[in-house]
Amino acid sequence: MPYFPKKLLIISNRYPAGPDDVASPFVYDFHRALKSLDIEVDVVTPHYEPRGRNCDFIDGTVHRFEFSDGRQVISQMSRWAPSTYISLMRYFVNGRILGENLILRKAPDAILALWTLPSGYIARRLSQRHRLPYAVWVLGTDINIWAHRPVTGRLVKKILHGADRLYADGYELAEKTEALAKKPCLFIPSIHELHLDMKSEGSTEKSFVFVGRIEPSRGVFDLLAAFREFHKGHPGWKLHYVGNGPCEHSLRLAIAAMGLETAAVFHGYLERGKVNDIMLRAAGMIIPSHHDSLPLTFGEAMQAGLPVICSRVGDMPHYIDKYKVGYHFPAGNVAKLCDRMTKMAEHHTTFVRNCRGFVEEFSPVISAREISGWLDYIRQRRVKEELGFVRTKNSPG
Repeated sequence: MPYFPKKLLIISNRYPAGPDDVASPFVYDFHRALKSLDIEVDVVTPHYEPRGRNCDFIDGTVHRFEFSDGRQVISQMSRWAPSTYISLMRYFVNGRILGENLILRKAPDAILALWTLPSGYIARRLSQRHRLPYAVWVLGTDINIWAHRPVTGRLVKKILHGADRLYADGYELAEKTEALAKKPCLFIPSIHELHLDMKSEGSTEKSFVFVGRIEPSRGVFDLLAAFREFHKGHPGWKLHYVGNGPCEHSLRLAIAAMGLETAAVFHGYLERGKVNDIMLRAAGMIIPSHHDSLPLTFGEAMQAGLPVICSRVGDMPHYIDKYKVGYHFPAGNVAKLCDRMTKMAEHHTTFVRNCRGFVEEFSPVISAREISGWLDYIRQRRVKEELGFVRTKNSPG
């Protein structure tokens, strides 16, 4: 019998250009895992100017469309600027046109949207036009932020309701999605695989590290306030900030005002290899977000054998307790965060080996296998439709 490979069209808000690009790097690992299962995958994603010069991840299966100058992510554009609405219109139109061309050329079995907005909107339009089932992989901001705004909230619900399958990269996020969509949502992990020269078996520097976007909702100022108190009793310790964002200047000023210029080091954007080096030398990673699910940095820390102190949001506390890989604290509570930092300074080496348990459970292949099973189900359903045994919303008539 002839072999017909499974085919999938992915619509994604972001796709990393190379190993030093911080644009949702897990998407590349997931894409690669799907291809390892002999699934033919094409990705539709907007063009952004990448961080770093290496663009090795962009191959013939990654199709980028233009909608702006590529310097600013659409979710970070001003809601009050007329240019934002022009860019948004171009985004939806150009993304849909590129998707339609690929559907006509490649004939995929289904569409998978990474994020409900904007990708899910494009997937829904393509599904309606070409009678293809689509799934949505919810990844945090779409449910935690966009679902609670008047206009986008209604749109999120429509997209979720119309999906053939719903996925989320956190158990708590899956529960929120189910409550919103009134239908099941399955957990599949998003994980960024690091390529490390060594595995940390203990730190060589008395330091903590924060890796992420520099903005208040990420708890960067809570962390600095806690570190100031911690540093009074631990003058030999350092705090590394790695990342960029709208509050970079404010953070630098706050560090200077506290007299912590030599102890709290703000690096800004760094290439992946340099980030790995800082992580491998540190005693712990701190993730003080005010709202989150299971951020990629948690999985990155586990791969580096790096214990974590996290705020008590999303699924992070569950995995901290399950694998005994660190501490958690009430989000925004500076005194409690300082207490956890004090404990980690004393006990961090006891957590290192436990990180391996998390790494063994989380892999891009796990998520790819779930999607492969969904594609198998779609093919079986299509055969039944052709034989007249079942009719679905995507069936003609």
